[in-house]
Amino acid sequence: MVLRKLLLSFLVVISFLAQNLGAKDIKVGLEPFPPLINEDGTGYSINFLRALEKVSDLKFNITIVPYSRAKFGLEKGDFDIIGHTPYQNETKEFYVFAQDLPWSLGAVVDIYGTSPDTISAEKFKTLKMIGVPLGNKEFFAEILGIPQASFYEGTLETLAKMLPLGRIDALIFSRAATMATFKKLQIKGINYRLLDDSVQAGFALRKDKDGTDLLEQLKIIMTKVDQKSIFKDYSNFLTMAKSGVLN
Repeated sequence: MVLRKLLLSFLVVISFLAQNLGAKDIKVGLEPFPPLINEDGTGYSINFLRALEKVSDLKFNITIVPYSRAKFGLEKGDFDIIGHTPYQNETKEFYVFAQDLPWSLGAVVDIYGTSPDTISAEKFKTLKMIGVPLGNKEFFAEILGIPQASFYEGTLETLAKMLPLGRIDALIFSRAATMATFKKLQIKGINYRLLDDSVQAGFALRKDKDGTDLLEQLKIIMTKVDQKSIFKDYSNFLTMAKSGVLN
């Protein structure tokens, strides 16, 4: 009986080692993008990646970094995948070394300010200090037609703290991430207005053979997980009013 138990334990260990030795380590750089990607390594998109691990031989080694660091790391080969990227909407320079994974979520970009007048369609493009998270200045300057000099980059949490103090004129970023940050900081009374509901959040891979091979593998394994269930609570952010006040 003892020998049988020892044999079974040995087989379990061998099976575990076989599975893990065969796992392919994928280096992932993710920008804080709550509630999809939280700074502590949790979030809906993290759950999505973990679900992909369970139906494949992939092991995602996730590092939480600013978007600027994620893009630089992808270009230099430090990361195999980065996110969340603006799906099919990054700069021309980005697509020299990167390619989009054919997968995305609605992002909904809002502008936030201390008064509705400041963020109005007539005025916001004249503002001189618009906060955006690190690495997003070039993207928002291009899609909004605003000079890069009008943007101020920082962490999303820092920008959220600066806005009610009047240290920046407005803040532009994804609705879910920004509202989650204001809620975490217990900041209320901030006005928001929808800027763009066509932006999609995605993932990008290196534009080389390894990146393309990984992309093709991901396309297959993504069909094996219940994405609707993973992201069901996130969809609430996409159906909110186009403007309002945070309370």
